Amino acid sequence: MNSPDPEADVDAIMKSVDMNHSGAIDYTGLLQYKLLILIIIEFVIATINRQDLLKKERLESAFQFFDKVSNKKIN
Repeated sequence: MNSPDPEADVDAIMKSVDMNHSGAIDYTGLLQYKLLILIIIEFVIATINRQDLLKKERLESAFQFFDKVSNKKIN
């Protein structure tokens, strides 16, 4: 949204919030927009958490490879 025409940016934002295409932002449209944003945020958080879990599992697996005597130490 870095266009040289700020009015076009505002129009684009308003159209994205006008969920029922009535030409106005009503409470229901705003709630639907907020719900959509929350769903997207939850998806991103879940994806990040999954990636962190995979990193942790990989790290533990690599550590276990070097921990030959299973004493939680690499000798």
